[in-house]
Amino acid sequence: MCERPHDQDSIVYPIVYLYRHHVELMLKDIFRLGADLLNAPISGSQEKHLGRHDLAQLWNMIRPMLDPICDLAGADHLPWKISTVSKPTCAS
Repeated sequence: MCERPHDQDSIVYPIVYLYRHHVELMLKDIFRLGADLLNAPISGSQEKHLGRHDLAQLWNMIRPMLDPICDLAGADHLPWKISTVSKPTCAS
């Protein structure tokens, strides 16, 4: 099936697309669940972002919720903070 390099591309791209789409859907679900847990209404602007496909914007919407959710769950004893994960920077 993959006799030529071009054949490999035709297999890889759909797989990568599906993984990315899954991550997008999970981020949207995490945001909605987080808002529900915190009894925070979802604003019109946030709802608009949920209709888009920008993973960085979705992550930026979720990050502020993580510490309060961990506090609700009694998870402040964890040695790490999920909310410290951010976009990697590249050295120039």
